[in-house]
Amino acid sequence: MLDLAARAQRGITLSEAASALTAPISSVQHLLNGLVATGFLRERERRYTLGLAPALLALVGGRALPWIDQRELDRLGRVAGIPITLATRVGSEVIYLARSGSDLWPASVHIIDDHLARPLLGTAAGRLLLAFTDPTEREDILSGLQVDQSAEVDAFREELPTIRKNRYARSEGLTDPGARALAIPVIEAGKVTAALVLFAAVEQPGTTDIKLDIAAHRVHDAWAKQLSDMS
Repeated sequence: MLDLAARAQRGITLSEAASALTAPISSVQHLLNGLVATGFLRERERRYTLGLAPALLALVGGRALPWIDQRELDRLGRVAGIPITLATRVGSEVIYLARSGSDLWPASVHIIDDHLARPLLGTAAGRLLLAFTDPTEREDILSGLQVDQSAEVDAFREELPTIRKNRYARSEGLTDPGARALAIPVIEAGKVTAALVLFAAVEQPGTTDIKLDIAAHRVHDAWAKQLSDMS
């Protein structure tokens, strides 16, 4: 329900919510009333939009979104010279929060701009973030994925020590055969909270593209200097 309200530009009506959830209007109305009363939703002119309670809970729980704003992301994109996005993990999926530039291929733009959930093990960002997740939580997630993605889980377990050692993860056409990606960590208060993901087109399948590595080094150096200047 909260996801529906957040994604609807003008909010949702009772009938729209009931239709999307395939639930009785009476039950949905009861749920909406409770969400409005507790601040999770707002009601205006019979349309429901997201309230402040979800953001407050994230703040209280120390789960605020990574601090990189659009201006900084654009700056890093110019430094990299190739498309760059900011991603974070939500449960067992990856959500892209923002992007720099407008030169991403169409297949990726709506995924990023609409903040659509992507599979952890099928993305560079997902595998990087999972590698630096608390070990107990990571095992719980992998156990849940094992049922349908046993081969991917086994491949990740084998790759895990390398990701943690190198502090980056790659994707070679895993979710898009025409795209390469390299994810590097965003570290806040000593913890990996998000990933910066650099993208490049696959020009010659089966070959290594050093363009991503060069761009990642540029971003790392520029960001390290920025943090040093701020301190």
